[in-house]
This record gives sequence, structure tokens and C-alpha cells, in this order.
Amino acid sequence: MQSTSDLTRALERPSYSNELYDHLAAFGLRPSHEILELGCGDGRATYPLICNGFRVRGIDTDDEALERARRAIPEGRWEHARAEQLPLPDACVDAVLSAQAFHRFDRAAAMREVLRVLRPGGMVAIWWKYPMYDDLSRTEGEAALRELGVEPPSYWLTSGFKEFYAAQFSDHVLRVLPWRVAATVDEILEREASRREIRDLFRGNPRPYLDALRARLESKRSGSTWITVAYLQYLYLGRKP
Repeated sequence: MQSTSDLTRALERPSYSNELYDHLAAFGLRPSHEILELGCGDGRATYPLICNGFRVRGIDTDDEALERARRAIPEGRWEHARAEQLPLPDACVDAVLSAQAFHRFDRAAAMREVLRVLRPGGMVAIWWKYPMYDDLSRTEGEAALRELGVEPPSYWLTSGFKEFYAAQFSDHVLRVLPWRVAATVDEILEREASRREIRDLFRGNPRPYLDALRARLESKRSGSTWITVAYLQYLYLGRKP
């Protein structure tokens, strides 16, 4: 089991760009708001907000991730619950956030719950990040999978996010935010190991893929500790009338 200090150090590595959080603030997110995070995992997406005094209630069905969040971020409120059936009354939160998780839900049912629990004027922010097509970690990851005889899984929402645009928000805003960040090989492997699509491809044991990807990335480092990872972040913003 990771120590609490190890968990905290992992959370302190930026998971999304400062620009993304600036867009949340520009759209109206405030420290006084009651914030609900769907699919919170270990809390790393909202950790920067909590560090700045925001009040966050996170829900997930992964009990191990929730326990990590409780240990590392006791200032948050972390609960086992489903996004499609929230244990909350109507119109009780000011903002609903979801990072890298909404594709795992029944999106239409979860969006109905988002609208139900939001107060009038409340905001929703749903986002994902994807490695760019020519990003080294992506191209080498896909090559490693094919080397093992496995076709790389597609990234989420390749057919669009119709549930967001169908929802009765007074605003429908999409921001596409490029972000480049330096990462170690271990950090890239941690990202890949966390992808449910990868775990499913290897029936919960992606070690052959991770070993193959490590070898390919190590051969590309040219003596440097760091590899530049190029992301596109897709941020969907809406407001309840």
C-alpha cells in the first residue's frame, strides 16, 4: 500500500493545465460553491481546487481509489455512488465536474442527474485529455500494442458528445486546450496502466504492454530524464437555466 506521503506527491504532479482551471474560473466556478465531482477516482482532478479552499464532494464506484482520496485529501468528501443515481436531493449543488470519467457512465442517465442536482444557474464542466496523434507516448504505445498482436483501442467520444449538446443548458461551450508537459517514463506508464481500455485488453494484467512500452520509450530518451507529452484537452462547459 502506498504511504500517504507518496499519494500526496503523486497528486502534486499536474494532471491538467493551469489554463483549464482558469477557464473553470472564467465560467464562474467560485470557492463558495458546493462542488460535486463525478468519477472522482483518487481526487487528483479536483486536488488543485481543494488546495485553494474549494469544497468538493466526490463520488465513484472504485472503493480503492476512494480510500486513496480519503487518506491523501481528507479535506474532501469522498463517497461510493453511481453517477446515474446520485444520492443527493434536487437543486443542491452549484457545480458538477467530471474529469476523464464521463465515458464510463450511461451518459444520458448521468446527464439527467447532473441537471437534477444542479441549482438554477449552476455550471457543469466535463473534460478529457488525449495525447496528440504525433505524441511520442501515443505512437510508441500503439506500436507496442501492435507488436503484441493487439489493435490499439480508440479514444473516447470519437463519435461526439451528443448527450451534452442535447441537455437543456443555457450555454454549450467547448474549449480545446493544447498542453505540453514533461513526464518521466514511469509517469507515462502510470497513465497507461490507469486506462480501463488497456486493462480490459489484457484482462487486468497489462504488464506485457507496459514492459514493451518502457523499452520503446527508454530507447527514445537520448539520455534525458524527461519526455515531452503533447495533449489536447477537451473541456465542455454548460449552465443550467
